[in-house]
Amino acid sequence: MSDMLRWDHDKADQVREMMTDWVKTWNLPSLAVGMARNGDILFEEAVGWADRERRLPATPQTTYALASLTKPMTAVGVMRLVQQRRIDLEKPINDYLGGSKLTARVGHAEQATVSRVLDHTAGLPIHYQYFFADETPATPPPRDLTIARYGNIIMIPGERYRYSNIGYGILDRVIERVGRLPYDAFMRQEVFLPCEMESAGIGVLPGTESLAAAQYGDDARPFPPYAFDHPGGSSARASLRDLLNFARSLMAARSGASDANGVLTAESVDRMWTVRPTQSIRLRYALGWGVSEKPHGQRAVFHNGEMAGASTSLTLYPDAGLAIVVLCNAWSSHVYEICHLLAERLFPDHASRDKSQEAEKHMRKPHDAYEAWSELAGHWVGHVSTPELDQGLELWIRESGAMEARMEGSLKAVVEDSAFTPPWLTGKFMGRLWSEDAARRPYDLELDLRLRGKVLMGGLTTAPIPGRPMGAAPDRRPANGLTFWTELRKTQD
Repeated sequence: MSDMLRWDHDKADQVREMMTDWVKTWNLPSLAVGMARNGDILFEEAVGWADRERRLPATPQTTYALASLTKPMTAVGVMRLVQQRRIDLEKPINDYLGGSKLTARVGHAEQATVSRVLDHTAGLPIHYQYFFADETPATPPPRDLTIARYGNIIMIPGERYRYSNIGYGILDRVIERVGRLPYDAFMRQEVFLPCEMESAGIGVLPGTESLAAAQYGDDARPFPPYAFDHPGGSSARASLRDLLNFARSLMAARSGASDANGVLTAESVDRMWTVRPTQSIRLRYALGWGVSEKPHGQRAVFHNGEMAGASTSLTLYPDAGLAIVVLCNAWSSHVYEICHLLAERLFPDHASRDKSQEAEKHMRKPHDAYEAWSELAGHWVGHVSTPELDQGLELWIRESGAMEARMEGSLKAVVEDSAFTPPWLTGKFMGRLWSEDAARRPYDLELDLRLRGKVLMGGLTTAPIPGRPMGAAPDRRPANGLTFWTELRKTQD
């Protein structure tokens, strides 16, 4: 650790001062920051309000909604069952589901293995669906119904990384079926308590209501309580200390430390943090964790989270035994900047940005760099399959790349941000779907189709409307992202 900045009271005071400035400058309700090395707490502080209305200040004991930071915890739960030989990572995930299984719209369901669901390469689509306590329905449907409605494989498993919350909703159902406990009870018994995450739970843990941070929108008003139909991807809550203990448990297991709690073996942790060889360099997502090989001169494993009223970040530097946690009870991109800034202070000799992120910027090309639009030019006709019925869809594509679209029953609309990066066609337009779930929140429609031979196929997703914070509807509530199988063929005229 010779290249690590020595931590002292002066540095701690500087971070506290910066946290206060950040909360004021960015109008955040609260901000919590924790750092630990080799299990020893270096810094643990919270600034601002956990709940303005109840006049509750944020403290290191405040439990925050973690959003997608739930996913690495679910991955640990799955690995517990793998370690017990009750789940095989390379078997189809359908082997562990009941009557509702994944439906392969393309490829074969057998290719959608447990490991591919964990690393988002199973061909599952974008999916997020909020259920607010003061709306109808106020609670999510049974998980099997969600799987039946939205568990569609719309890309050949293994051909593409696509971040998918529904995959982790399916994994929490697998945990329930194989672990023979409700998902929240299994996680509490098999992950949270052994890792000394005393106040962590799926949702607000009974008895910790006074510790729970409210979740605020851009207008500084709290959102009402809400749930998801994919709790394994989004629904955990925890405090700074809970997350630092979680990080310590995994790093101790990986290093074979004598005080490791036995939740996972070193082999299990290494498998969880190993990126599939076929993944592209810029994706680097392992089993529930992002992996960055040498930011700040150190290998990092991490996960971020964002949703209505929550932004979170956990980064582990296993070789240095270091963990950094940043939590906020509002959506703010600054959370990730803060995590990076803290790492720069701890690794002063390696204060440049992650080279893989810089490389990714240079790898991106504008769609007008491609001269393949002539292959698509023409009139395309097909349908979108919602759980209720098939609805007609037409596309008009010009050689210039200009596109128009029309959903059956809607007016023709210009497709904005159209791009053809062979073989993927993307764009966003206005239209309406005949779907009860989609109708619950305002949305635009986003195409993500692959040209396979002479057929365009893939997903049509309800998407945030530009210009609204986090895609918020007029009542400030976030949009739902629901994906439906779509298939089109070019007409002869």
